[in-house]
Amino acid sequence: MARQFSEEAAVWEKAQQASQVAAVEDYLKRYPSGHFSELAQVRLDRMLAKQGEKKVSLVNTAANPFTKGTGVIDLDYRVGDRYVYRSIDLLTKVEGKSSINTVTAVTEDKVIYNNGALVTDLLGNLIKRPDGASFGPAQFFISEYRLGKKWTTRYAINFARGGQDTIEIDFKVAGRETVTVPAGTFDCFRIEGSGWVLGIGQQTDWKFWLAPDKVNRFIAMEAWWRMRGRIVRSERQELESYARAG
Repeated sequence: MARQFSEEAAVWEKAQQASQVAAVEDYLKRYPSGHFSELAQVRLDRMLAKQGEKKVSLVNTAANPFTKGTGVIDLDYRVGDRYVYRSIDLLTKVEGKSSINTVTAVTEDKVIYNNGALVTDLLGNLIKRPDGASFGPAQFFISEYRLGKKWTTRYAINFARGGQDTIEIDFKVAGRETVTVPAGTFDCFRIEGSGWVLGIGQQTDWKFWLAPDKVNRFIAMEAWWRMRGRIVRSERQELESYARAG
């Protein structure tokens, strides 16, 4: 399994570095449901757009009775966009310090917050965390959500204190529901994920709620980490406020 993933990761790395559409198309042909296929599709769409080819636009809607609509993440970040989240321990209900993330730069494939303290890709996947940890290519967040959609991500985490591990999570869009957080009430897709931090054998379970037609980052997120059946950490993050630049 590790060898197969390494082979796929090498193909994806080549596609990431290539300036030609063919390299990305080659990855997608070989791994249509791969660990980086959602990322590859976004890269392909953006490369084709530069060549003047228009992607078929999907509309954010809840009208389809089978999928309850498709949610499409807006990749148009702007310098000055501001997101404030509060953090709550799910066991103790103690509220932690709010995090204020302001976009200070946007590149071809990265969103940089707070002058580099936090870095994500255009979908919101972590690249660098404020504590100094860094992450390999991940498709924790994807570009399009519809009821029943499933995908898998596997990525490396490099800890600030040294050391590395690998995280693998299976995700599914499990439902649509209305969620109220300090920033307001949103009609959301609910995504559920379950996986492992492979090296240390830690189980990790996730839920997050997205309203792609309103905000391009998550509305709320819950995470549980367990070791040998014992909860070692739990957290809920909620959007307190969101301000769009311009």
